[in-house]
Amino acid sequence: LHGHTRMLGYDITIEVEGSYDQPEITLASVPALEQTDLLTLLLTGRPPREDQLGRTGLRAGRAIALYVAKDVLAALLDSESAEAGESLLDRLTLEFGRDVTRSGGETIEARFRIADHWLTSRDTVYLTAEQDAYDHFGGGLRLVFRFR
Repeated sequence: LHGHTRMLGYDITIEVEGSYDQPEITLASVPALEQTDLLTLLLTGRPPREDQLGRTGLRAGRAIALYVAKDVLAALLDSESAEAGESLLDRLTLEFGRDVTRSGGETIEARFRIADHWLTSRDTVYLTAEQDAYDHFGGGLRLVFRFR
């Protein structure tokens, strides 16, 4: 098996060879990381060592706080009598660290689904906000069409 992904500015290649009960896994990245650091990055989605700006602890704390906050808000806002069967938090998606910004931080993307089947039977409308790889902030309305 061969796989490729991009995380936090690293292009990562994964190769799995051998039998299913004794696989040999090879990891490589550009720019190069040590195997243990690369494995930590793949498993946790976080850099294993503190970056140049000292924000790794802040990122980990933010991830934990976000997880706890979503759980607490879900408990407070969820209604068992909701007709649609989903809470406001079920419609919210937050993504951190898909890429690295020019200043060394993580990119951020937030999407809130506001409507399904708006123009066609296979579309979705989102409100979006982001901090991109160029440290620019943006927001808008995204209409996503799905094709068969």
